[in-house]
Amino acid sequence: QFKALDYYYFNENGDIVYKEDNTIIKKFVGAIITEYRDVHTQRGHRANFGFNDNRRAIISITWNKKGVYTVGAIYANTLTTEEAKKKYHWDSTGNNPFKDGVYDFITYRHQVETFHNGVSFRNDWFERQYINPGFIEVLVMYDYSNDDFSGAASVHSYYAYYGERHNHNGFTPENMLYMTNQNVYLGQRPIYTTKQLNHTAVFTDSFRDWCYLFMPGSKN
Repeated sequence: QFKALDYYYFNENGDIVYKEDNTIIKKFVGAIITEYRDVHTQRGHRANFGFNDNRRAIISITWNKKGVYTVGAIYANTLTTEEAKKKYHWDSTGNNPFKDGVYDFITYRHQVETFHNGVSFRNDWFERQYINPGFIEVLVMYDYSNDDFSGAASVHSYYAYYGERHNHNGFTPENMLYMTNQNVYLGQRPIYTTKQLNHTAVFTDSFRDWCYLFMPGSKN
């Protein structure tokens, strides 16, 4: 029921462009060698969070391939969180799940489980807050989805983040350097960059109306 233009492509500079409106949402600023993070959702009765929302919280990072390295592309996001919300959030786009997926891709929105009194729990949202453009991440392509669905690929993001869930208490000048300046990582060994990139997010969902398929081609 939606247009068949809802995909991303790389322009001549390696930037990531959302096809429907040809907006550059992530600007390529470099590349590094980084450790391969084997990320999956936890198995068992608590494996799926979000119920009918079908968004999955990454609560288990199993670095079974520790010591295995890959190449990651460093990208700087071009929109603030508020700009992305106005442009792509579900409530602003006529219930278009593809545009809402762009918002996820920009803000890393996913549901997390919070325990209370060791028993009860509630699902809450995590959204990375950008107070200005230029927050960086390292993107790596994977040939599986985080829910182990063989028909979907995924994009993993490694990034430094010191802001709390919905405010900016950790946005000190010292911390902002690691969140916004790619030169901190360029030319460094993985043993250094892995330590600095303290968050991981996975973008895929085989049960929503969108997931990733990597294929060669052009925007035309």
